[in-house]
Amino acid sequence: MSETFLHVDRTSSLEIGDKLELDWSFRLGGEKAPQAELENKQILQEMYPEGLSRHGFRYASAMVGEDKNVSTPGKSKPLVTALPISDSDSSPIFFEPNSTRYEWLFELVRLAEFESCHSRFQAVFGWQNQSEIGDLKPVQDRDSQLVKLSCDSYDKRDMNLLEFRSFNGGFEAARKYWKGNASPDPTWEILMEPPVEVVEIKN
Repeated sequence: MSETFLHVDRTSSLEIGDKLELDWSFRLGGEKAPQAELENKQILQEMYPEGLSRHGFRYASAMVGEDKNVSTPGKSKPLVTALPISDSDSSPIFFEPNSTRYEWLFELVRLAEFESCHSRFQAVFGWQNQSEIGDLKPVQDRDSQLVKLSCDSYDKRDMNLLEFRSFNGGFEAARKYWKGNASPDPTWEILMEPPVEVVEIKN
């Protein structure tokens, strides 16, 4: 039996009846992607033959590199993570690597100890009600909209466990996450297994 959850469509591109599925239609760095990015995509296709969600593709394909435009005190070569997914020939996005580090550590723990759990790289994220979204919804962003999605299969996890200060703490947090345990102040997210369908536009 299908259930419905709220989802933040950050680009306001979804319409009623659209289906979000796993695929490989996303592009890395536009049409002129360097060879290293193409090889990266090939490896991911071997790891996830069913495809990835857009969230998964963005973080799974991230590449560590340098952004010469970033100034880091005391460091001549600031370490950043490139998110090369794009819908055009625009340049990759650069930012500090925390989010990618969190995502990959949790995925490696899942692969090693909880392989039967649904991967974040193959999930569409949602919430049970609008109050749970809280500050996560970019209310002020004109490009975002709130939609209701329908799915047949999902997991419920505490997203507050995703942030950690040490790797040993991260491993412990990841184990709690995949077991479905909660932090002292949980924020529950829904990991919907594609395909999921847009059934309503909320705003």
